[in-house]
Amino acid sequence: MFTGLASFSMKGLWQASLIAATTLVLALLFPLFVWLSGAFVALVFLRKGFLPGLQVILIAGIGASLFTWFATGSALVVLAPALLFWVPTAVISLVLRNTVVLANSFLVAAVLGFLIVIGMFLWHSDPSSVWLQAFDEMGLVADLPAQITVDPETVEGFLTEISRLMTVSLAGMIVLSALISMLLARVWQATLYNPGGFGKEFRLLHLGQVPALIAVLVAALSMAVQNDILLALFVVVLCVYLFQGLAVFHALIVSRSMSKGWLFGLYILLVVLLPQMAVLLSTVGVSDTWLNWRQRFAK
Repeated sequence: MFTGLASFSMKGLWQASLIAATTLVLALLFPLFVWLSGAFVALVFLRKGFLPGLQVILIAGIGASLFTWFATGSALVVLAPALLFWVPTAVISLVLRNTVVLANSFLVAAVLGFLIVIGMFLWHSDPSSVWLQAFDEMGLVADLPAQITVDPETVEGFLTEISRLMTVSLAGMIVLSALISMLLARVWQATLYNPGGFGKEFRLLHLGQVPALIAVLVAALSMAVQNDILLALFVVVLCVYLFQGLAVFHALIVSRSMSKGWLFGLYILLVVLLPQMAVLLSTVGVSDTWLNWRQRFAK
């Protein structure tokens, strides 16, 4: 189904803009559609380059904004996700198109994530308070205690912790979404124009020694020092190296001619136990830099 939509979007800028705008609006109802929306944008950048991709972003963004403005009275609900998710996806897709090295797009995604974290804390000394203010404007601080019969101080403490969690995970979620969208687009591109090419490309994913050393340093500092900036940087590292860990498992399953049921089980665990599996896979990805699991356990 999605491959058919990808083929349709490649017929012209208006077709690509229509699909991207539609999936972006649908993301308001089904949040995971934001990955699909970003993937259709990424496919244009991967296949046709910067100018056509920019035109699709502008046309689809304007179209989706006008629709939500007429439907809800506000265009911001669709403009914000478009800026947050389409722009990083477009950047890393352009990097992949120009360098034809998958690892480069991951490294640029990590740099973007670090810049988002630094910019967020430079913009506001306590970004968590912005979330708390938003919760207050939505009436959660006042209404929740009455709705769930809990002490107001408990609710306030819970919302404070949630706002902190959202702050430290925001950059990581943006990076994760951009990488998923770019990889989806790469799968479609390979399916349409180079069957079988993506699997080999992904199984060889290796980010290099210097990035791995930086990842280890960030992880060590985030555990040694209780600091939200370091924790946010650590989440970005997890989201990037998660994919090298997945590449290792994909390579081992293919090289040892194992059943694809192992991959199915792995992705089920990833969905059900995301934080724990992200740490496990990221650890595998970082350690692969020196231990080279793909050769060590190859058949």
